[in-house]
Amino acid sequence: MSKKGNESDWIAEDSHSKIAKLNLIELSKSQVPIVMVGRSGCGKSYWIDKSLELKGFLANKAKYIFDGKESFDLSLKEFKEIKPKNPSTVIFRNFHLADTWIADFWIRWWEETKYDLPENFHFYWELPGERIENQNENSKEKQLYSQLQAFQIKIPSLSERPADLPLFLNVFLEEANRKLKKSILGFDEDCLYFFTSNAKHFNLHDLKELVYSLVAFCTSKRIQLQKFPIHLFKREKLKVPIQSGIKLDLYEKLIIQENLKVLNGNRAKVAEILGISERNLYRKIKEYHLEDE
Repeated sequence: MSKKGNESDWIAEDSHSKIAKLNLIELSKSQVPIVMVGRSGCGKSYWIDKSLELKGFLANKAKYIFDGKESFDLSLKEFKEIKPKNPSTVIFRNFHLADTWIADFWIRWWEETKYDLPENFHFYWELPGERIENQNENSKEKQLYSQLQAFQIKIPSLSERPADLPLFLNVFLEEANRKLKKSILGFDEDCLYFFTSNAKHFNLHDLKELVYSLVAFCTSKRIQLQKFPIHLFKREKLKVPIQSGIKLDLYEKLIIQENLKVLNGNRAKVAEILGISERNLYRKIKEYHLEDE
C-alpha cells in the first residue's frame, strides 16, 4: 500500500490553490465522484494521484483510464466487467472527444452501477476549464456531468500559482534522476528565479519535458541557468514602446534593462542573447547606469 500523501509538500504555503487542496483532502475521505477542472497542463492528473495517495490507494489494483482521444476496441462485455470487486479507480479524460456509442455506454454504466459500487471505489474526471463554460445542455458531456452529481474542484493554472513551481521542479528532477540514472542535486538560484518569474510561459507538461532535457544534458552537480539553451529566453516579446523621434541609445538601454530583469542580472546569458561580448555588455551597463539591475 502506498503511503498517505504528505500534505505539507503538496503545494507551497502561499499558493493560490490552497483552498482547492483543502477541499480535495476532505473529499478524498469520501466516495464522492470528483471532477478536476483546469486548463491543460495545470496538473489535474497530479492532483488525482495525490488524492489516491490520501485514500491509501493500492497501486497494484486496477486503475481504468478512459481517454476519449484514443480509439477503443474493447467489447461491451469487457466494458461491463469494469465494475470492480477490489479497490480500483476510473479516470475520465477528453470525454467530449469520445464516439457517441462509447459516451452512451458510460452514461448508462453510471446510471446502472452508481448505487451498487463497492466502498473502496474511486471516480475522477479531468475536465478542461473551458469545457465547463461552453457545455451544450444536450451534450453527452452535460448528461454525464448531471448524472455524476460530482464535486467540482477548480485548479488554477501554473501562471496563477508560481509559488508551487519550485515544488514541481524538484518532483520532476527526482523522476528524471531515477529514470536517467543521474544524480543532479538541484537548481541554482538563478534557475529558480527564471522559472518563477516566467511561470506564465509554462504548463506542467512543458515543465516536465524541460527538466528531463536539462537533467539529460547536465554535466555538473546542479542545473545552472548559464547552461540553458538560448531559445528559452525568447518566449516573451520585450515591452519596449516604439515611438518616433527617440534615439537608438534609449532603445538599447531599455533592451538591456529588460533582459537583465528577465535573467535576474545574469550578464553572461544576457550577452549571449544580445549577441555581444560580456566585456561590451559590461561597458554598456556602466554607460547606461544599469549596475543595480
